[in-house]
Amino acid sequence: MCLYYYIKIGNNVTIYAGASVLGNVFIGDNCVIGSNAFVTTDLKENTVVTIEPEQKHLSKSDMERRA
Repeated sequence: MCLYYYIKIGNNVTIYAGASVLGNVFIGDNCVIGSNAFVTTDLKENTVVTIEPEQKHLSKSDMERRA
């Protein structure tokens, strides 16, 4: 039984206040995790996670196209 969990965070990652990262998770380079968001799975590079369901796990280029 594993009692220790390791979170690996890449370079240039932004995690805003209230965000929770749970379990054995890898967060790739250049990711943004919005405030009050929950991360329970691995994130690829350039991923943006928010608490709004329609914007969950978008790449940064997708977010730029929406603006």
